[in-house]
Amino acid sequence: MEKKHYKENLFSNNKHKKSEAIQNMFASIATHYDSFNHLMSFGKHHEWRKIAVEKLYLNPTDSVLDLCTGSGDFIKPLSEKICSTGSITAVDYCKPLLDICRKKYQQENINIIESDALNLPFNDHSFDAVTIGWGLRNLTDLDKGISEISRVLKKNGKFVSIDMSTPHNKIYKFISHKILSWLIPAIWKIVNNSDAGYYLFKSTEKFADIHQLCDRLNSVSIRSIKTKSFMFGNISIIWGIKH
Repeated sequence: MEKKHYKENLFSNNKHKKSEAIQNMFASIATHYDSFNHLMSFGKHHEWRKIAVEKLYLNPTDSVLDLCTGSGDFIKPLSEKICSTGSITAVDYCKPLLDICRKKYQQENINIIESDALNLPFNDHSFDAVTIGWGLRNLTDLDKGISEISRVLKKNGKFVSIDMSTPHNKIYKFISHKILSWLIPAIWKIVNNSDAGYYLFKSTEKFADIHQLCDRLNSVSIRSIKTKSFMFGNISIIWGIKH
């Protein structure tokens, strides 16, 4: 794929082309993925994931699905809550990231699967909880992705997402936009010289705001929704229960 077409397809209206471009983009940055997360969060993303897991109030024997697992950074805080008779299933459609994930985690109760979050290979009502970190905004069909999450969750199952968000405060919003519009692409040019930074900034800009996301979750019976923000509203955790 030529670089020009690669960049264009990241924002294509053709969902298949866009999905393939996003998949290829993450494959191309896989070896730098953890470094980027650390830089962009100022080393805080592990702490935020731990807080997100706390919101689930997991039982040791629960079965948990981690969607868009990437290199598996949600697995560590989850494994601290889940015992050997429980299970963690980590899913992503980017093989190079999953290869990194498999090197990190080799426990018998951790299953790492290559699959599309929009077409999950699991029966209805399979999991006690679903986590997703910085993944919803990369789905080419957000409503279908949320519907799949609800489908595989058991009744009273719990859901938590952590992702970028837009500050409601106008001053913070303006400042954040100015900083992120050059900071994210600049870091990626240093780390990997790719168009990933441009995509990651624009996908944040286009992503549904927290209120829209709550409405969409409500529409698939994920209720009792709560949120918590960090970094002046640029990062948000959203969690709820399937009714």
